[in-house]
Amino acid sequence: MTVPRDLPASSAAGRLSRRMSMILRHRPESAGLKLDPNGWVPVADLLTALRIGRDELETVVAENDKQRFAIVLGPDGIERIRANQGHSRRVEVDLALPLATPPAILFHGTPAANLESIMRDGLRAQSRHHVHLSMDVPTAVRVGKRRSSDIIVLRVAAAEMVEAGHTFHRSDNGVWLTATVPPSYLSPRLHSRASNNDSDVHRSIAQALFDRHCGPPLWSDHQSERSDRYRG
Repeated sequence: MTVPRDLPASSAAGRLSRRMSMILRHRPESAGLKLDPNGWVPVADLLTALRIGRDELETVVAENDKQRFAIVLGPDGIERIRANQGHSRRVEVDLALPLATPPAILFHGTPAANLESIMRDGLRAQSRHHVHLSMDVPTAVRVGKRRSSDIIVLRVAAAEMVEAGHTFHRSDNGVWLTATVPPSYLSPRLHSRASNNDSDVHRSIAQALFDRHCGPPLWSDHQSERSDRYRG
């Protein structure tokens, strides 16, 4: 059994994974392809467009830590592939994911430089169809560190969002998706490569930013619930 891993960016498989992501999430027309309404394209068409063999495709699908792609055999006997999530708004797809009830708390890793705008405006899908949320802190850290070595992990009060009428979906590779996360459902946890002294400074900065927009949170890593004062 192949254990999913993060494909090295400089490897042939890593480069192919990025190219597939671009085509299946953002610009299918760049490879002369057209996705169906649910984001699928015949595997044979993708292989032809990329001029690759089936073994190369199987390596990318099986051996990446986020399991970005799915392959299915349709009732018509045709194998199709799609990206599990992360499509640009410019690509008109409906993944047809059912509504799902999330765990009470989810997480989102992001560069620390984004904290002020997030605590002011919340998490927004931006150019994507959904905000992406992680099941646990290690996953959120891994996602955040793809863009920066100095990140903030945000706790998302998902159960409270559901109570307030927000909806969630879960992609086939375990990513939780929602349209937006207002700042009242967010509280930051620091995760930084900095030294202890620098970490204290960064924590103070993050605390000040949170205080400015949402009031002082409790910083204990063992906190399981926010004070009623901060329930949105």
